[in-house]
Amino acid sequence: NGRKSAVDSLTKNDFKAVADASEISITNSMNVKVTALKNSSELEINTNNSLTTISLEETTTLECSVITEKTGTETEGYYVSQLVPSVKTISITGAKSKLKTIEKAVAQIDVSNKTEDFDMEVNYSVYDKNGNIVDLSDCTINTDKINVACTVLKTKEVPIKISAIDSSLENCTVNTDSVKLF
Repeated sequence: NGRKSAVDSLTKNDFKAVADASEISITNSMNVKVTALKNSSELEINTNNSLTTISLEETTTLECSVITEKTGTETEGYYVSQLVPSVKTISITGAKSKLKTIEKAVAQIDVSNKTEDFDMEVNYSVYDKNGNIVDLSDCTINTDKINVACTVLKTKEVPIKISAIDSSLENCTVNTDSVKLF
């Protein structure tokens, strides 16, 4: 309650609501105290029936395996043979119901235009068992980025000649005349 001009100019951003979790009841309810941030001396705030009920959930910590995947196209004549993450697992703390859906963390490394060994710091995504990205904004994670050491090998195409050493193989055909070595 207050002067019409003072009340009409208010928006939801002009109020602050605070619930003290130390006062939670056995029904998971607590009082909400509302204060005006603007025109507080001209207003009377009625906070009768200002209870809120919260939902509490057990938290847990999950060690999630990190998998590396190549993206992009390897440079012709080169092959990225190893992608070794600096950590094998990440630690995620959050709601037990959310963490039980997590399957893996995937760090993607762009291998385009790479002709020598390299290290790359990359973000990763966490996926559930259905292949969907899991939103971890309400969880605590021990690292945001992962460093990945990548080994690049030069390839060489070598011609091969195949000769039958057994007469039973004379009717066989081979459709390749070279093999790529790493």
